[in-house]
Amino acid sequence: MEFVTGSHYPTPFGPRMREDAPVQPASLKGSQMGGTGLSGLALAEDEGSPFAKDFSGKQVFYIPNPITSKIQIVTMTRDANGHPSYEKGPDFMLTDDKNFRPIAAHFGPDGCLYVVDWYNKIISHNEVARAHPDRDKSSGRIWRIRHKDQAVMPRIDLAKLDGKKLLDHLGGPNARMATMAWHEIVDRKETKLLPDLKKILHDAEASDARRLGALWALEGLKAVDVPLLVSLSKAPQATFRHEAARIAGEASLPEKDFLQVMQALRDDPHFRVRAMVIN
Repeated sequence: MEFVTGSHYPTPFGPRMREDAPVQPASLKGSQMGGTGLSGLALAEDEGSPFAKDFSGKQVFYIPNPITSKIQIVTMTRDANGHPSYEKGPDFMLTDDKNFRPIAAHFGPDGCLYVVDWYNKIISHNEVARAHPDRDKSSGRIWRIRHKDQAVMPRIDLAKLDGKKLLDHLGGPNARMATMAWHEIVDRKETKLLPDLKKILHDAEASDARRLGALWALEGLKAVDVPLLVSLSKAPQATFRHEAARIAGEASLPEKDFLQVMQALRDDPHFRVRAMVIN
């Protein structure tokens, strides 16, 4: 999930803005969303996802809007410094059926978009009596949306795979499967995979996504030590430096060890890393 910070730091007179702090992104370009009830989002991050093919070079978010009964699109691009800008795209799904109230969306392990539909004509809390007959308290729907150009993916039950086979899915083309793979490793407490995970993490030829999957599995298995965090804090990729700061902050390290990790990050050139250091 993308985040932006003003990069404040404390002074005797309260917070002050750093001179090199990134500005907040400008207001969304194009027409606005039409309602204030935006309810989560789904990022089209699968490799070669057909849900992103019409937005070359942009990240594409599918956003449920239960107020307007729509699934809407917002795209994100980054400048040379990694700072994001956003723009509203064309509405993806709309209907005259006022019972359609999308409240969540996720891309599944088959690459399809799943939409949770509250299916309720009345969604206000107080303006209409709780006992009004148009309040539907029993119905609901889940929509599965498959792109016309989308190939059918084979079903894989990760729970039945050998631990070594789970490694094959780290950083894979399907983001949901890649995430579930390292979750499965952690849930099983597959400590026998620690050497393999460390090998993947230190493999400069592996993709960043695969190396990050290995790192998160190591974190879940409580196998990330201070020397590894120090090494990550000096990585050329901002993503790894960001994770070094996050893990160090969440691990309740002794102060000496924490400061050792932060030494290389205190004046990091990337705003997301600085934001995590502040957090």
